[in-house]
Amino acid sequence: MKIKMKCIKQYNIIFLLLVMLIPRGSFASNGICAHSNEENAINTKALQSELMVAALSCNMQNQYNSFIQRFRSQISSHEELVKSYFSRIYKKNSDSRLNNFITHLANESSKRSLIVSSQQFCKQSSYLFNTLLTMPEQNISQISSEKQFVSLHNVPKCREQ
Repeated sequence: MKIKMKCIKQYNIIFLLLVMLIPRGSFASNGICAHSNEENAINTKALQSELMVAALSCNMQNQYNSFIQRFRSQISSHEELVKSYFSRIYKKNSDSRLNNFITHLANESSKRSLIVSSQQFCKQSSYLFNTLLTMPEQNISQISSEKQFVSLHNVPKCREQ
């Protein structure tokens, strides 16, 4: 068991080093903002990314699958909104920019998981899964709009008039 954990930690360190080599461009650097429904969808995508990292890092695949099943319709509609946001912003390059964005979210979530001890990260993730799986479905936006998920993407919100 110790050997397996040591290998996992070594892979995490290698992954973090590789992530640091990727050029860091802000997805907000072009100054194009997201409307409130798009921002909500992007925040949900960031939450989903964080939970995916938790599932893989903390052996919580069952909780992740339960989350996906419970919020399937919201996740699906949010994915469509994220796609339409990237189509609106990046036109012909939207698919590649969206793929880069999703990779960026996963990288940011992975880096955050390495900042704290794995035990602490998994404990926080377990609490997050329990909260999501026991709350009313329509409240996913309350969780996904928390600072820890918004800070993963840096997409500015449009000023609504």
